[in-house]
Amino acid sequence: MKSFSRGFSVTEVLIVVVAVGLLVLGGLWIMDKKTDTSSNSQQTTMTEEPELPVDTEQPAEQPEGIDTSGWTVFDNEVYSIRIPDGWSVETFGAGLLAFDFPTYQPGVPGETATPIGLVSSRFEVHMTTYPDEIECNEGTTLEKDSLQLGGYDAIICNGTREIRRATVTTYPVRTYEIANPAGESVQADFATHSEDGTTSLLTPERIEVIEAMLNTIQFK
Repeated sequence: MKSFSRGFSVTEVLIVVVAVGLLVLGGLWIMDKKTDTSSNSQQTTMTEEPELPVDTEQPAEQPEGIDTSGWTVFDNEVYSIRIPDGWSVETFGAGLLAFDFPTYQPGVPGETATPIGLVSSRFEVHMTTYPDEIECNEGTTLEKDSLQLGGYDAIICNGTREIRRATVTTYPVRTYEIANPAGESVQADFATHSEDGTTSLLTPERIEVIEAMLNTIQFK
């Protein structure tokens, strides 16, 4: 019996090589597609996540829930009042107070300085007593009435205050007028703007500190 054997022809080899090459290219194309799809899915997920705002500003004053029981007590022959934490106080005889650039610092005791004159310093807060009825002074306008501060009737007025240095200067102020049933009222003037008039000093936090202080007034 005769046996026949022969090798692969060049054409057959080329067909096999081309077929294998097409299979490899197809596999690579499919893998590349899957990689792109996965990458796009991750990118979409990342861009859809909302960015959380970062609050980097810290308030200079934090008066929420003010406890005045530990404040320093200022006492004169007409009334007593508690001084907010961190406030510096200057006194000028009976009934006069000046608070120079007060900043509320919880837990830092207020300080009372020796007497000097308001005429030489830029005031932030000025308090004095008057035997007049409770009303806004001449040149000021009523902002709010029917207040209760320290258990006494009070009103808020807007106007200006004169300060004497080398020259006379006026500053916009908010005035609290608090009535004493005995007939002598306390007037508390608070500068509402910086010296150049560009910056408001009466922030809601500052007002809360001021009114917490005025609520501690006790007439004698």
